[in-house]
Amino acid sequence: MRSPELFTEDLVPCIMGYYYRSFNNQYTMTPHRHKQVEIMYVEQGECSVEVEEQRLFMRKGEFVFINGDVPHRLLVEAGHPCKILNIEFVFVPNRGEFFSFGAFCRKISDPPICFFEDAPYYILKDTEEIYWLLKRMIAELDGNRGTAQISTNLLFWQLMLQITRIIEEQRLGSSDPQMAYVRSAIHFIHKSYHRDIKVEDIAKRVGLNRSYFHRIFKEYMGVTPVEYLTRVRINRAKDLLIKTNLSMNEVAQNIGISSQQYFTYLFKKETGMSPARFRKLFEVDYFQRKKVKADEAGCE
Repeated sequence: MRSPELFTEDLVPCIMGYYYRSFNNQYTMTPHRHKQVEIMYVEQGECSVEVEEQRLFMRKGEFVFINGDVPHRLLVEAGHPCKILNIEFVFVPNRGEFFSFGAFCRKISDPPICFFEDAPYYILKDTEEIYWLLKRMIAELDGNRGTAQISTNLLFWQLMLQITRIIEEQRLGSSDPQMAYVRSAIHFIHKSYHRDIKVEDIAKRVGLNRSYFHRIFKEYMGVTPVEYLTRVRINRAKDLLIKTNLSMNEVAQNIGISSQQYFTYLFKKETGMSPARFRKLFEVDYFQRKKVKADEAGCE
């Protein structure tokens, strides 16, 4: 949806459909367009998305944000399987349960963010926040609980906030040398979180002294390097807890933490629950291809 009404009228998001699907063979989607805004996230492998006749190549951890009424299609080449997580949503009149999207935009940015207006699409690199927010949204919708509408709306606001930050960081990174150091540090963290790395190691990797690196990282990311590293590790631990039968000690070792007790402490501090409790809650495979009817999502 690309119109001024999005920022001036009392509109809220409504999820119209979603899927979580593996593409193991060659696949060519028929070109199409729809009113829904679409987020397509590559969890594994690689693929390409053709948007307005421009082909975008995407790898694991990248996602494309496609505005409504923009022609597009997904293409998967033979021998290059991938797994896609997808959510589609529209904006509908607010029935009073939530604040509007326009109010949200004005609250977090002055002038209001306008990435729905700026371009037909964005292709962005995730820092794992988007991935887990999308998975949580799908889990809530698949759970078919009475609170699904409330929880998915709360997750949606977090999703929009994270996408806004990624877009702004991408814009700044092209001209800001300090942001280049931060992005380099983020890349190193994601490549090395499974090792016993410390802030000193990250600072040395990007060529800065510890105190200066700590300051600019906190300034740009809103969290310290240690907090960010912990978040990356815990997100990876969540993945291992859901998808594998590894013991708690093995999960800890896989994310660069030598002590199971310390891993449990960090996990509970970050998520509010123990690793064992998290595994029990999410051991069911929620993420199957499914379409959500508008009335089930609370839309009219």
